Amino acid sequence: MLKIGCARTDITVYEAGMGMMGWAYGLNLAKGVAMPLSARSFVLEDGDGGRVALVVAEICFITQALRQAVVAELERQPALGLSDERIMLTGTHTHSSPSGYSHTVFYNASGPGYSEIVFQGLVRGIVSAIVQAAEQMVPGVVRRQVGAIPASEPVAFNRVIHAYESNADVFTRTGESHSPIALDREMTLLRFDDAAGRPLGMVSWFGVHGTSVHRESELLHPDNKGMAAAWFERYAAEDLGAPRFVAAFAQSPCGDVTPNRNYSPKRGMTIGEDEDDFESARLNGEIQARFARQLFESCSPVDVLEPSLDAALLRADFADLEVLPYFAGGQRGRRTSP
Repeated sequence: MLKIGCARTDITVYEAGMGMMGWAYGLNLAKGVAMPLSARSFVLEDGDGGRVALVVAEICFITQALRQAVVAELERQPALGLSDERIMLTGTHTHSSPSGYSHTVFYNASGPGYSEIVFQGLVRGIVSAIVQAAEQMVPGVVRRQVGAIPASEPVAFNRVIHAYESNADVFTRTGESHSPIALDREMTLLRFDDAAGRPLGMVSWFGVHGTSVHRESELLHPDNKGMAAAWFERYAAEDLGAPRFVAAFAQSPCGDVTPNRNYSPKRGMTIGEDEDDFESARLNGEIQARFARQLFESCSPVDVLEPSLDAALLRADFADLEVLPYFAGGQRGRRTSP
């Protein structure tokens, strides 16, 4: 039988005065905390001992350095059964999270620099989330649901319609600057319950940038994905009687999909549904959370998955990749370059 473990840890860390990650704007400095940042982890094991771990961290993205350090720490605990290829680390893409956790000049340039405080804090928090989830594994079931957030919900908009419509596989044409049909509105959700049917957690995937909170902010904030997670965890505690429930709102490919559609003359930029960015993040997150709740509650016995878990890891040199004929006007043998 499948075993499932869920955990949430605090990864609120920053070095005062350094920039935050995402906006690459010199005045977008970290000076305080509006809302804590979390790492949410799910460890699953099948009946044959195959095990995988998924982490959804409320940071801009996972750097190579961060992944290497987390994997190294976990490999020092062989009893966990989590080798490199069995660990999936993801970021929610909030732009209001700390910088300084890369070993690459490009990503450190806007910080500016590397921060041992931030790097080690994130490593500790992510490793702890995985270890705790592994220690809490119990027999359980996984259910899967998929559905599209209605176009009437102001949750996501394409900010570059003309680029989207230049893709060969897009046949819908629209003159609207923020067409609800010029993006993928589908959400995928996994529901985790223990063997007795008690809810343990969920993870959903939906693509929208974590930019409800703009570059003027000097406070850490998990943005709309974090607000969605907080909403869902309150719902689980109050309505489902599950105070330790873990709800993660992971990022799908978000491309040019923005939560902002309203031009603010006062600020000279496009913003969300409210002049207050924190309120915009809350409103956007609640849309994601409400729809995730619909999917969660619609899961039925026929949606149960009986997976055999396995994993593979592919390393690719993006400066020397084969370009498929589909993306090269039918030409064969084309490759990317440095």
